[in-house]
Amino acid sequence: MPDALDHALINSVCAAGEGTFDPAWSLLRGPATYNPIHTRIVSGHAHRYLPSLAYALALYEQNTTDGRSRASAIVDRVVAGQDSGPASPTYGLWGYFAEEPVAEMVPPDWNQADFGGRLLALLLLRHRHRLGAQTRARAERALHHAARSIVRRDVSMYYTNIAAKGTFVTLTAAQLLADEELRHYATRRLARFAAAVARSGSFTEYNSPTYWLITVEALTGIDQYVVDDDVREQTSALLELAWTHLARRWHAPTGQLAGPMSRAYPVDTAAMPELLMFLRKALAGASPFGAVPVPAADPSLVLPAVLQPQVPERLRDHFLQPPAGEMYRELFVLRDAAAEAPEQAGGTAVEQIVGSTWREPRMALGTVNQADTWLQRRNLLGYWTAPGDAPWRQPARYVRLRVLKDGFDLAAGSFSAVQAGRSVLWGVSLAAPGGDRHLHLDTIDVGEPMRVSSVRVVFDVGGADEATCWVNGDPVEEAVRFEAGDVVEVAVPGAQLTFCFAAAFWGDMVAAGRITREDDVLRVGVDLVDEPATVEVFLDQVDRVFVGGAMTVTPRETRPGGAAPAETPLRPGQTPPGSEVRVSADPEMVTLVWRAPVVGDVGAADLVLRCRSRVGTRAQHAAALLSTVDGRSPVAQRLDQPVGAVRGPGR
Repeated sequence: MPDALDHALINSVCAAGEGTFDPAWSLLRGPATYNPIHTRIVSGHAHRYLPSLAYALALYEQNTTDGRSRASAIVDRVVAGQDSGPASPTYGLWGYFAEEPVAEMVPPDWNQADFGGRLLALLLLRHRHRLGAQTRARAERALHHAARSIVRRDVSMYYTNIAAKGTFVTLTAAQLLADEELRHYATRRLARFAAAVARSGSFTEYNSPTYWLITVEALTGIDQYVVDDDVREQTSALLELAWTHLARRWHAPTGQLAGPMSRAYPVDTAAMPELLMFLRKALAGASPFGAVPVPAADPSLVLPAVLQPQVPERLRDHFLQPPAGEMYRELFVLRDAAAEAPEQAGGTAVEQIVGSTWREPRMALGTVNQADTWLQRRNLLGYWTAPGDAPWRQPARYVRLRVLKDGFDLAAGSFSAVQAGRSVLWGVSLAAPGGDRHLHLDTIDVGEPMRVSSVRVVFDVGGADEATCWVNGDPVEEAVRFEAGDVVEVAVPGAQLTFCFAAAFWGDMVAAGRITREDDVLRVGVDLVDEPATVEVFLDQVDRVFVGGAMTVTPRETRPGGAAPAETPLRPGQTPPGSEVRVSADPEMVTLVWRAPVVGDVGAADLVLRCRSRVGTRAQHAAALLSTVDGRSPVAQRLDQPVGAVRGPGR
């Protein structure tokens, strides 16, 4: 029952709070984990504002005398930590920690007005009558400041999760505070957000498990709490689209969201309890979600407890049943080169970001046609099951492409791909200016030195505790090296993966590859830079950078090392058919041509990928991209065909 689940979720939030509440500060105290941006507090323990406010909301939900008293003290302390000066550059914001005022953050996190305002709005919507007069007045003033900060910032409506969340905050603040000016802004903002989504028919922060959840929580909150028929009509349409967006890529047998993803953190949804609890509630506990346990102590679960999500009936089976073999393409982003902000764009669109996802009963594989390689991207991501696996098997079985500089994801990569079923033709170059560990906070420019000891383009194969490898048909041990053009086969429980690194160069140097292991992750990749010590590299001197080739994932019924399963077209120990990739290159471009193998009733496909190899701007990489499946652009296939035309569900 939803009520029983809500009760369990609230108990989990309160248990988390009980264990970390510091009465001297009236806040929760916890580890200050590493954060590469915003805060200088990256170790030790500190007092956090947002989890404390979530705990206060849960205490009001429990509605005991002692709980209300503690919750009131928390709210007063959180409100006191807000920058409430309208003339301040950080007006309406909170820091992460009470020990670090927001003005001392480097830089401040402007989203804190949205996050803090969301919790204050829910607190007032549900428990305004339980707050004492002084606490209520303080909470209302803090909500007012947060809403005005959101108005002042007026974030791009293409910043999907913040656009939605700020709309929830301003709409509910206008209703709670009877602020007509704010109501006018908020209703116009909702219309602008809907128009931004309608431009491509999807979300700029596409298929992002954490940020999809934040967006849908905001839309669900608007639908549930805002008393305005026009607002709810627009919100209902956005909710329908958002649920459809998730359902088309959910893979029920693994319990995972298939790629590609614009923004993500873990590669395993089992590490995302807020998402799983939200889905469990939205599906009324249907199997297998009903068996997902409520964590014993988790402050993030307050949102699923106070919202009432519901999966549209026509989409329920996507979350509960194995998919048939189906390919789905979706236009995510339509961006004009002449405009800095997408919502101001006019003229000819030159950047079209399209996602492709293949799902079948025992595997799913997704790619995006072009993207940078920031650590939050999942540009090529696949999952599969082995015999006997249940959803959310630990550790997850997956493959993921990454660009690593000194062991960390390098944002400056320029990824391109074209996909047909289980097969992908892909390429990676570098863009400059481009980010180091972040997209724009530590930019590397063409004429500036990049300090580096290693650059690798790798496929991480997760859940590879049992693996057998071949290079060009010969069995090899892990840590073996291979050359560009070689075919690497990896057999793991449930799948066989084939990699052909058709071309790999850094300047005039042809790069070599190697197979390594880190715990249960097998890493197959190419070393573009491999120095014993840190060196300085100037990208304009490197000039050309490229790694590319083909990859196929094939389900298998047997354990690795045994006889080849009858259903797989690949034979361990022999070079697989269709593995040869034709490469042509000039000083600017590389073209890859490949005949991808047959998959079920989807015939073999001719894939072509032409992309820029010379280091250049992202706009130059986007303009140079050409990809086709059997002579047609995936962009054209998506735009010309009704949704679900390739054995997929209809919109």
